Amino acid sequence: MAELFAAVAQERDWIATEPPVDIDERAAQFGRRAAESVVAVAGGRLIGMLNVQVSRHGFVEEGGAGSSTGGPAGSCGTRS
Repeated sequence: MAELFAAVAQERDWIATEPPVDIDERAAQFGRRAAESVVAVAGGRLIGMLNVQVSRHGFVEEGGAGSSTGGPAGSCGTRS
């Protein structure tokens, strides 16, 4: 998930993270939020992820990224 997130950050669009992404730190963050995440796998490769959590401000935040090739195809994030 951290590698896909880093690839999406390279697009410099949609997420509030700029490259370079510390993949080890991001992997640790994803590990702490594993219960709030869903991943999509095809052909043994991670092709997408979705994370839903409550922000420190009390909003529900959702974000996701997906790819048909294992690289970034798009990402999104919303608050409600």
